[in-house]
Order: sequence, then C-alpha cells, then structure tokens
Amino acid sequence: MAEGEHTQILGISLIDDQLRIVEGRRSSNEFQIIQLAQGRTRHPFNFEAFVDKNMPRRFAEDITRLYETRDFQMKQAAFSLDSRMVLIKKLPVDNKLDADEIEPQINWEVKQFAISPVSEYIVDYEPLKSNGTDASQDMLVVVVRKKIIEFLKEIFKHTDLQLKVIDVDIFSA
Repeated sequence: MAEGEHTQILGISLIDDQLRIVEGRRSSNEFQIIQLAQGRTRHPFNFEAFVDKNMPRRFAEDITRLYETRDFQMKQAAFSLDSRMVLIKKLPVDNKLDADEIEPQINWEVKQFAISPVSEYIVDYEPLKSNGTDASQDMLVVVVRKKIIEFLKEIFKHTDLQLKVIDVDIFSA
C-alpha cells in the first residue's frame, strides 16, 4: 500500500437472526472502525433458509434496511460466514506427494467424510507449518457447500453492495 493510501471495506456478519455491519478503514498500518451497527433479521440465517427461494431477497432487505438507517458509505462488502456453516479439518498429507498430487489426495479425504458428492462442495486448503522432519504435512482443509456460497451471492444481487470476499468468521480479521 502506498504512503497515505486508504483501504475501506464493509464487513457483514449473519449469525442466526443477528445482523452486524462494520465499516472500517486501513490507513498505513492501522485499522480504524468508522461505524458499527447491529440489528436483527426477520428469519434466522440457517440451513433451512437455503431451500426457500424468497429468502435471499428477505435477507437483502434486512441488510439494506440496517445499511441505510445507519448511513453507511462503503459499497464493497466482505461477508463473514458463520463457522457452523463449514467443515474445518486438519488432515495429514504425505510429504512425498508432488504439488499436483495434493489436491486429488485432499479431495479423496473429503469424500471419506462428506455426506454429499464432493462436487457439491468448495474445498480449499493451506499447509500448516511443520518442523520438516515429519513424514506428513498437516493441511488445514475448509469445506463449504456451493449452494451456501450461491445463496450469499444471490443475497447481494438484491442489494446495492458489491460482495468482494466471503471468509469464515474464525479466520476473519
């Protein structure tokens, strides 16, 4: 970031019927919260909501209402997804695997515990630090249903906000 450059973002969190919006700005190495608001949604944000085709519009209305009543200015949004909506696992992967062999191995591991075909999920992973002497490398694997991500994208289509990032709440900063 160049000297004096500012980065602003709107953070949005939906947990059950709790809606939180925070507007923040990063300047130099400092992050400043400009505004914070909390409200309620008319319906809980849970797995049952994903089957009702009217729910994205309803959640969008709730977000828009809180956004407008508090006069937020930012349009670029980051959504913090409740960690109960994802599966997070630490999986060991053989250190002898080539980089192009790791993803198929991770997908095979996910197939062992996923309740639906792996094609219905988005799977992401990151290597965890190791001492380098182990026969395996631990990977942090995050699995989320594609329909949850599509649902969130649909919510934001009904707002004036631009969804830039979806992150899991325990990894959000």
